[in-house]
Amino acid sequence: MLVGGHLYVEADWKDTPLETSRLPALRPTSGAAEALVALVHKSEVGSLERAAAKHGRKAGHGWTNQYSDMIDAYRETGQLGGIKAGITSITRGNRSRTDIPIKDYEPGVFADLDLPDVENVTILIEGTWASRKLEVSFVPWESEVTLDARGDIFDDDTLPPTLDAIEQILTSMLEPWSFVPVAPMQQPPFRVFIGHGGDSQWRELRDNLRDHHGYEVEAFEALPRTGQVISDILQGMAAASTAAVLVLTKADEMKDGTWHGRQNVIHEIGFFQGRLGWDHAIIVVEEGVVLPTNLDGTQQVRFPSGVISAAEGKVAAALQLLRARPIGVCP
Repeated sequence: MLVGGHLYVEADWKDTPLETSRLPALRPTSGAAEALVALVHKSEVGSLERAAAKHGRKAGHGWTNQYSDMIDAYRETGQLGGIKAGITSITRGNRSRTDIPIKDYEPGVFADLDLPDVENVTILIEGTWASRKLEVSFVPWESEVTLDARGDIFDDDTLPPTLDAIEQILTSMLEPWSFVPVAPMQQPPFRVFIGHGGDSQWRELRDNLRDHHGYEVEAFEALPRTGQVISDILQGMAAASTAAVLVLTKADEMKDGTWHGRQNVIHEIGFFQGRLGWDHAIIVVEEGVVLPTNLDGTQQVRFPSGVISAAEGKVAAALQLLRARPIGVCP
């Protein structure tokens, strides 16, 4: 095949097995990767020098004379092509990129290795003439080296890079990859949202939960909301709340004589059940109020008509169970 304008005759595949090595966790750097490229570059030069010495120059043998031509050009210019290198996979934060194709080596191709948020990364370096492929994977618990020299046209395992040389570069240039200790999880403030209709009974429940039981309770109208969209207000309050108490009182009498709660409270029940979890949305229902059938079986506290204080104890007990639950433990 043609490589860089030169004819390259592929050698028979060797039976040499892949060589692998596992090292302790090492944090990658672009400097170490560049040093590995230099090692592969050395094998490329060595391979061409041996090819030139073996075949020499012969009239009419352009395919072998190329070795001498290339090594002469390298000695004159210091430039040698035929190396591909790059990052083939990388994870930073919660984003990963994999199966990234490598290209002809250029300085700076490994710059991302120096970023502070790299979580794991794999690099690949390939040589054309020595037919050596070097892959190194860095993860926070180990580093793995894979060296494939099965295409070496000289069947010479002394050509660099050797596993010993690779390990020497990695262990001498890289620092251990240690985890930053995770700060203990702090229990967030236990805040209670109270949703209600037009009946003022909810105020008594709010005051009792606050004054008798020490809960921080906030209602929709607690702060000025001028110019704000209701959906944004509710989302903000849900984000700041651990639990919700939704009070359904006899607000709207139907033609059939039944009583229904205010529609805004019905909406808030569904909203907070979805955001906080069903067990974190406590429905407080006045006797005589008809509930939607899909609320059957949900956590409810019922109280006699006009006597919301009768619900105080059960609501406080339900909130205490939620407050006492260790963080991160599912119901």
